[in-house]
Amino acid sequence: MDISNRALAMFLLAAIVVSLGGTIVSLNKLDSVTTTGYVPAPTGQVNLTVNSSLSITTEDANGIDFGECTTANGVNATINTDDTGNTPTRCASFNANNISVRNDGNVPANVTIQANKVGNTQGGTFLASSSAESELYYKITSEGRGAFSGGCDSIYTGADSYSLFSTAATEYIVCDNLTNNAENNSFVTDFQITLPYDAPVGQETVTITYTAYEI
Repeated sequence: MDISNRALAMFLLAAIVVSLGGTIVSLNKLDSVTTTGYVPAPTGQVNLTVNSSLSITTEDANGIDFGECTTANGVNATINTDDTGNTPTRCASFNANNISVRNDGNVPANVTIQANKVGNTQGGTFLASSSAESELYYKITSEGRGAFSGGCDSIYTGADSYSLFSTAATEYIVCDNLTNNAENNSFVTDFQITLPYDAPVGQETVTITYTAYEI
């Protein structure tokens, strides 16, 4: 069948009308949806929990060695770490030192001290001798070593003068509210020994333990 030029023109016109109609409908739909792929109010949340860390350290100064000490016939000697007794004359090799406790945690703490031995006078085994006149004392000062300084709010026992260890393995509260400040966070302990005139020959060791309690 032959198609005339007039019929072909009509078919072409109809195709153009349909194409234009589809394009207009698509453009109208795109124009009506303005939030495609967009979040109108984006938000996010980050949580962080910091746990409490109760910690003290003696890494700044943790040991005392009086060295080789001598006794005197019939006379007891007082030797201590702050050189206020007979230390220089009885323990010639002693290099003055003490123990420093520092709060390296992130919460304040109350701190206690205890010794695993006490003097012979108190019924203990430290420097036990026939005269039974040995004793062990401690003294607390709110100060620190190096860049650190005192951090005790108050000192219960052993402040400014020596206090006796009267019972072995017994905790004595020494520092109230040792702060966790970056600098003011320490205290030091000096020790004093009553060295009996008849102290036995040999080496004597005492273990000092500090315990922290969260306030």
